[in-house]
Formats: sequence, C-alpha cells, structure tokens
Amino acid sequence: ITWSYELLSPDEQRLFRQLSVFVGGWTLAAAEGVCSADLLVFDHLATLIDHSLVRQIDQADGDMRYGMLETVREFARELLIADAEHHEVERSHAMYYVGLADVLKPGVVFTDAAVRSLDIAQASLEIDIDNLRAALSWALEHHHDEPALLASVLRSAMSMWDIWRGNGRLAEGRTWIDAALAMSQGADDRDRALALNAAGYLATEQADFVRARACHDEALGIAGDLDDPELLGLTLFGLGRVALWQHDTQQAIAAFEEFIQIGHRLGITDWVINGLTNLGSSVTIQGDHARAIELQEDARMMQHALAGQDSPIILV
Repeated sequence: ITWSYELLSPDEQRLFRQLSVFVGGWTLAAAEGVCSADLLVFDHLATLIDHSLVRQIDQADGDMRYGMLETVREFARELLIADAEHHEVERSHAMYYVGLADVLKPGVVFTDAAVRSLDIAQASLEIDIDNLRAALSWALEHHHDEPALLASVLRSAMSMWDIWRGNGRLAEGRTWIDAALAMSQGADDRDRALALNAAGYLATEQADFVRARACHDEALGIAGDLDDPELLGLTLFGLGRVALWQHDTQQAIAAFEEFIQIGHRLGITDWVINGLTNLGSSVTIQGDHARAIELQEDARMMQHALAGQDSPIILV
C-alpha cells in the first residue's frame, strides 16, 4: 500500500487520505461535498481506482459507489489523523451526512409535500447508515467546540427516527436521540420538542411508557409556551398512542379528538386520517363498535380521496 501511495501526486495523496473519513463507501457527490474544494475529485478518484486503492461498487439502481478495503482505509486513516487537515475533513463529513438526514424531518412532522419521496430518501440513507453513525458520533463528541453542531445533531438524530423504527433499530435510535437530548440545553426549543416527541415515539414502540409519557409531557409544555399548533398536534398524537397502548381509552380519545381538530384547522388531511384510525381503535377497546366502524369508514373514505394523488407516507 505504501508503494502505491508513494506513486501518487501530492493532491492524489491528499484525496486518498481524506477519503478514509468515509465508512462503508461513498458516492461521487459525497466525495465532492466532503473533501477539500481545491481537489479535482473526479480525476484523482480515477487515478486511485487505477492504483487499486479505491474500488468501484455497482448498485442495483445503476448508481455508482466507491469504497476502500478496510486494510487500505486503516492505512489512509492513520495518514489522515497525522495530517493537519483531519479535523476540517471530519467536520465536513459530519455536516454533510447530518445535512442529508435533515431531509427526513417530514417523516416526523409528516406535513410537507417532500415526504412523498420519504421512502426513496430512507433507502438512500440506509446505504450510508455507517457514515451517518460516524457523523453523529463526531458531532456529539465535538459539539462543545462548535455550538452550531448541537442543533444539527439534534435535528439529525430526530429526523432519522423512522429509520431506527422501520429497520428494527429502536434501541440504537433511542441511544442517539437521548444522547443528543442530554446535550440539548440551550438548543432551539422547537427542535428539542420534536426530538422529545421522536424519543417518545420510539419508547412507545418498546413499551417504555414511563419514558414515552415523560418525553411527550415535556414537549407538550414547550408547545404551549410557543403557542405552536403543529407541535401541539404532534405531541398529542404521541400522548394518544401511549394511552392507547396502555388501554387508557379516556385519555387516548381526548388526545386523538384534539389531534383531529388541529388537523382540520391546519388543513392536514393525513393527520385527520391518522387521528380517525387511532380514535377508532380507542373506542373499539371501549366496546363502542358502532362508532368505531363509523370512524374507520370516515378514514377509509378520506384515504380513498387521496388515492392517485401520490399521498405521503404517514405515521400510523
């Protein structure tokens, strides 16, 4: 490896060192977004491939990824750590992937039209899960040095909640979000409340209802202080789910009925559908089957009306 490395030009050596910051591979766009702007990434990458220091990885969707054998990456990583540029490259890597995770924010808020491509975004980020982990870890470690990192890592950990939930990583997701929340004093109140709700959703999935309720209760206080109806709706949904799972039907019904009202007021049809569905489940437990059928039918008709409109993925 040393022999191949020494055949490279100084700029090719720089790129080789900097590429070691990636874990589990990267795309050309990622390399151009992370590595030093003065490097000719495309040209130098081709040279590294010719020298067998980087390999091309064909994807099923036809896109191209690149990577290093782990032995090669460790060699390059040691060189990077000894390089004066290593902190800036690591920061650039962290901010790049934290920024990518922000596209999933609608997956928690589920109000933005951008959530229509949520499944595509999740699949893309799933490929880079190791890069995302490295980015979160670096940002948490260095947030004291750069306060702006705190807001970014909080949003990122929260935004990825559906990746943690949808791929059986509930415990891991809770660990990341709880770590971010533990450092979030002084962060934007709304970001903190959204992260609290995400933590509450994940805790509910693991039947940790004490933690879930504590998260949603804290978020509820923030929503009230901010007079933020969207945030209030998200929190009520979480509280309703906790109550439903615990068969506390009175609290669940109250939460979902208010959630539905907010959905109507804000014009968010998906909220209304979700609320009706969960409200129907709540009254079923109470034994009011006639009302449950009526609520579920209303939800079905509204969902049917959205069919063909490429309606977004919603939380259920």
